[in-house]
Amino acid sequence: AIAWVIRNRVEADLWGDGKPDWWGEGVGPVCLKPGQFTCWWDHNADKLRTVPPAQEQAVVAIRAASAVMDGTETDPTGGADHYYAPGVVPMPSWAKGRKPTASIGGHLFFRVRPDERA
Repeated sequence: AIAWVIRNRVEADLWGDGKPDWWGEGVGPVCLKPGQFTCWWDHNADKLRTVPPAQEQAVVAIRAASAVMDGTETDPTGGADHYYAPGVVPMPSWAKGRKPTASIGGHLFFRVRPDERA
C-alpha cells in the first residue's frame, strides 16, 4: 500500500501545471523527500542498508514494489498520496478532519489535494 502512495505521487501533476511537485519527480526523489517516509529517516535508514537483498523480507518487499510499479498489482488505497500509522506517530495536521480512503495494516491512507493541504 505504501508503494502505491509512492506511485500515486510519482504519477501526480499537482496543480496541473507540468512543473515539478513539492514531493519530487520520479521514484527516487519521491522516496527520499525529507520527512516523508519514515523508513528513510536517519534512525531507520541504517537498518535498511544492512538488510541483505536475498533475505526473505527484502525479496518480498522488492516483489511487492515491482508489482506496484509495473502495474500488475491494483491500488488498494483509493488513489492515496498520504498515509500515517495511528498509535505510532501523532495525527498529522493534513489528516485532521479528513476521511481515509483506506485502512491497511495499521495505516490510514488519504488522498490530499494540494488546495486542501493545511
